[in-house]
Amino acid sequence: MRLILIAFFISSSFISFSQEVKKYRSERTRILFVIDGSGSMNELWGEESKFEIAKDLIIDLIDSLGKENDHVEFGVRVFGHQSPRAANDCNDSKLEIGFGEKDIEGIREKLDLFTPQGHTPIAHSIFLAASDFPKDEKATNAIILVTDGKENCEGNPCAAAEMLERNRVALRPFIIGLNLELNEALNFDCVGPYFDAKDKETFNDVVDVVISQAIKSTTVQINLLDKQKKPTISNIPITLYDHYSREILYNFVHGYLPGIVPDTLWLDPTARYLLEVHTNPPIIKSDIELATGKHNIIAVDVPKGTLQFSIANSNSVKDAVPTLIREANSPNLMFTQEMKRDVDYIEGDFDFEILTLPRTYFKSEYLEQQSIGTYEVAEAGMLSVLVREKGIAGVFAFDGELLKRVTEIKDIENKEVLSLQPGEYMIVFRPNKERKADLTKSQLVNITSGRNTTVRF
Repeated sequence: MRLILIAFFISSSFISFSQEVKKYRSERTRILFVIDGSGSMNELWGEESKFEIAKDLIIDLIDSLGKENDHVEFGVRVFGHQSPRAANDCNDSKLEIGFGEKDIEGIREKLDLFTPQGHTPIAHSIFLAASDFPKDEKATNAIILVTDGKENCEGNPCAAAEMLERNRVALRPFIIGLNLELNEALNFDCVGPYFDAKDKETFNDVVDVVISQAIKSTTVQINLLDKQKKPTISNIPITLYDHYSREILYNFVHGYLPGIVPDTLWLDPTARYLLEVHTNPPIIKSDIELATGKHNIIAVDVPKGTLQFSIANSNSVKDAVPTLIREANSPNLMFTQEMKRDVDYIEGDFDFEILTLPRTYFKSEYLEQQSIGTYEVAEAGMLSVLVREKGIAGVFAFDGELLKRVTEIKDIENKEVLSLQPGEYMIVFRPNKERKADLTKSQLVNITSGRNTTVRF
């Protein structure tokens, strides 16, 4: 069997939704080593057993890093070391060194007592390891699993890793194998990225890389890309959710640093994210995993154009009517846009319903990115309906040879004024007094932009 090392990075910090985007900055790092003490760890790698190599490396790391970083604490869990293989004990896993222990010689003496002998309950140990850390919202936690990789308790390390991630307890693990065969390494694709070490020296080097990433901050830059794939777009609200639960973790308006560079965010490195850019329509990017201890760049294409709506020959606010924006052939309202207000939309086909009387429609209009779509409706004319007695009136437009009702005026009394688009209409009126159909009267009128037309009944 060959020695591999799997590193799980976990955090006890859960970010709550707030109006302020808080920087994720841990004040302490806790690293838990989970050592395989099963019988297969007695096999030699060079002149030493795999267990001795793992034990000595861990003790050296605890000693050196503990002296260099007073904000780093260590713990050690061992599995497969308490019961012989014949006992088939798949619950053999115990936290042997708690966090905060500084006595290196005491740690060495305790680890020297163990002789690899039992089974390899990797998945069970990962589940238990998540509970070994004290509750501390300001700490970043890491699990480093040292094992020969042979799970023989019918556990599922992939499911264990997903459990940690779903609960924002762990990042996907780093897997470091010593001369693993390709087919053995592929078994860990669902667990995390794989690194190969050919000898003891490269094994130490890879472990140093893993530890370094556990300690360093994880930063994020979100690039909103224009048509030329440059990150020039900004000032758009963005929400980051937990990928699994859809809990809101961060909510902010995208910004720039001086020099046209998107600003840097400090995010919880343990979460898997779903990102929503609140454009019209919104852009969703899911299953975002951060590389721990590094500066991450998340790129999102935002191919947006601009729409403008106006009324001919009118600068008056009182003449303005809103426009309902929908994606083409969709019944769902996307946005309500006011006149003479520029609004950006993602490139695509749209339906517009301008709330004039009668309605003005534009169907399947294509908006190209970095373009401006301008739409103008005719200036309305005014219709004054004067009646001598209370009644019911209706306004109809001609739809080919048929009439189409534009609006209804119930209980009209004396006078009603309507703002109508230019065109020919039929006005129908019946008094309420006797409620007889043969008392109904109608008149044809032509409405002209900017002019007042009066009908009398």
